[in-house]
Amino acid sequence: MTNGSARAAEWIYGGIWAWIVAWFRVPREAPTLPDHEPGTLRRFHPALSFLRYLKLFFWVALAAVDGVIVIAWLAVAAASPITGLVLLAPALVIAVVPDIVDYIALHLRYDTTW
Repeated sequence: MTNGSARAAEWIYGGIWAWIVAWFRVPREAPTLPDHEPGTLRRFHPALSFLRYLKLFFWVALAAVDGVIVIAWLAVAAASPITGLVLLAPALVIAVVPDIVDYIALHLRYDTTW
């Protein structure tokens, strides 16, 4: 990782991500679970491959849903360029904002799965 990308990752995960985690009150440690016999219950965090699995479905859904939005916008823009230009900003918002929220939720799900 280059020095610039390392600083960017530190800024995102130390600054923005720390703020989001604090805002959603994500616990840093696994919750304490009732245990009748000491040592019989284990807590563990899922493997990084689970996060990759979640991201795979995120990218597949993103491509499908955003592809439909783009095709619909292109059809409108081809039929009426003025209407297509007017609908460009709402189409971008409809396509991008849910993706950002879903990506954040995906990471929060991974961080809170024990």
